[in-house]
Amino acid sequence: MPASTRDITHELEAQGVRSALDAGQWTLHGRRSRCFVLTSGSGHIATGAENVALRAPCLVWLPAGQTAYLTMQAGSSGAWLAVTQEALGHLALPGSIADDLRHILLRPQLGRPVSPDIARRLTDQLLAIEGELRALEPGAPEMVKHLLAAVVIGLWRMSDRISHPARALPRFIVDNFLQLLEVHLHDQWKVVDYAAAIGVSTDRLNTAVRRGLGKAPLEVIHDRTCAAARQMLESSGLQIDRVAALLGFDDPAYFSRFFKRLTGLSPRQYRHDYASRAAVPPGSFAAWP
Repeated sequence: MPASTRDITHELEAQGVRSALDAGQWTLHGRRSRCFVLTSGSGHIATGAENVALRAPCLVWLPAGQTAYLTMQAGSSGAWLAVTQEALGHLALPGSIADDLRHILLRPQLGRPVSPDIARRLTDQLLAIEGELRALEPGAPEMVKHLLAAVVIGLWRMSDRISHPARALPRFIVDNFLQLLEVHLHDQWKVVDYAAAIGVSTDRLNTAVRRGLGKAPLEVIHDRTCAAARQMLESSGLQIDRVAALLGFDDPAYFSRFFKRLTGLSPRQYRHDYASRAAVPPGSFAAWP
């Protein structure tokens, strides 16, 4: 059965790795697909057919069904992810990206060089997954799914198989924008990031979304973020700074200003007003207009 948001946390593992004084060795069994990012140092990976030297920064992708032996030399560091095919198949990605990924994720990548920025970004995402799996706080399955989608889209961006319609139809653009928005709502993606993922210019994305939804993409992003914030404030007892963090805001004060600009109330005031309204029994005089 495909993994769902309820059980995706059981479908993957992630961990930061640092080889201190001695070389570290791991056997990568083929039960799950493996992603390994080496951010510093060196090592090698051996499969049945290849023995490849690794030099940071680089990426290893090993599809499910293939066994390998990974060695990291002393002082090396990175992070790894093990994920089932079911979890990968459950990600809600646009058709063009999903089609490409079906081919990309079946092909081993052993020691592919990447830029330091890409290595750090992928490592940060894998460490964030590790943190969510350890803490298992409210919303953890959704956060894990979003982070996993960001990782595989990163792999897709580095591939040579990116394919999009030569001239994407407006409905296709809007549908894919809305799907990506649900996946990356907590990642603070900019409009240019959505345009790049869909494969269109920011002007074309703006035009299609304005015509289809009557709002600019940035307005849609802000409205959806605010709706998610309201839901968390209404249905959870999370601290305001935690709500901000779950929505991708590094600065709780900025989140409060953002929320007040869209709703007219600070997050604390909104939660207080909602609790007051919810406490009034239906049909009481206080509930009358």
